[in-house]
Amino acid sequence: MIKRLTYPSLIGLTLVALASCGARAPADLGFSLRDRLRLLPGLAGLNPRTPIGAVSQSRRTSVYLEGQVKQHLPLVGQSLYLLEDESGAIWVVTQESPPELTEAVTIRALIHFKSILMRGQEVGEFYAEELERLPQE
Repeated sequence: MIKRLTYPSLIGLTLVALASCGARAPADLGFSLRDRLRLLPGLAGLNPRTPIGAVSQSRRTSVYLEGQVKQHLPLVGQSLYLLEDESGAIWVVTQESPPELTEAVTIRALIHFKSILMRGQEVGEFYAEELERLPQE
């Protein structure tokens, strides 16, 4: 017996039903839905953005990062830029031209770790591979 469905429950059931039928949606749809749903009471934990300082704990296939561009480094055939938020900074490699310095951006990215051994010590670093740059609201 169903006692009472709340608004967030109905949205969740609808999304599960659509996904189970093989429905496809734009990649940023989940981001925008979670971004709006987290404004409802009790759903603040749905924030899809990962703090840059926490990327080492991320086991997802892709993460959403938001921050301000601090530096650029040109590479052959791609670009590298430093993205910083209040929790840390990460280098982002992209096939596109980098965002302007001091620009605030939100990206969907894959997180990689490059292992570097120096005198037996691990000095490797995490970096992000930009999959898409989301429009700013």
